[in-house]
Amino acid sequence: MRRFSAMIALACVLAAAPAAAQEDRASLLTAAGLPAPVAEKIGAAMAKVTSYRVRVNVTGSSGMDNTLTVLPAQKRSKVVESSWGIVTEMIFADGRGYRRVNDGDWHVLDLPPRAPGAPSPAKAFLDMTKITPLSDRVENGVTVGAYQMEMRFPAITPTESVAFTCTYDKTTYLPRACANNTSTQTFEGWNDPANVIDIPVVAAAPISH
Repeated sequence: MRRFSAMIALACVLAAAPAAAQEDRASLLTAAGLPAPVAEKIGAAMAKVTSYRVRVNVTGSSGMDNTLTVLPAQKRSKVVESSWGIVTEMIFADGRGYRRVNDGDWHVLDLPPRAPGAPSPAKAFLDMTKITPLSDRVENGVTVGAYQMEMRFPAITPTESVAFTCTYDKTTYLPRACANNTSTQTFEGWNDPANVIDIPVVAAAPISH
């Protein structure tokens, strides 16, 4: 579970890093060295997005299917992990977390409070000064933009940064994928009406997570 939680934290960061307009991502990317027109276009594109999904594939892990669904305007996200017949769902909404296993009862997660003025998880994990633009590349016959980013995960590598290579669509300026030798995060389902996240009806007292 710890490994999966780390991958989901990574997916959340990657989803926010290229384009979280609500955190003035465009100006941060520009300050980090990414060409201003690209940063502005990515930020503008993501500001119009109502929802999207991120598929998380961990290298060498068969029998697992991890998906993150994000509704930025509603500040809601949902994680679904399917691993060897066990399906775990987690929903984060309105500052609270919820969890259930194999369609069982929902339980409230006991999440640590975020101190006033503290940076968001994306800002805390991602070093925005370490984003490097890369040359365009061709994927499946399509030319895409690319950049490299470095991020830090206190629970996993407290003193080391992890590098990822990311690509974005040069027409829509929406991210396509981020990957390294341990995992790949694929962005999909942009503005898909099926991306619905309802706040669960809780059946029991909060549990620790």
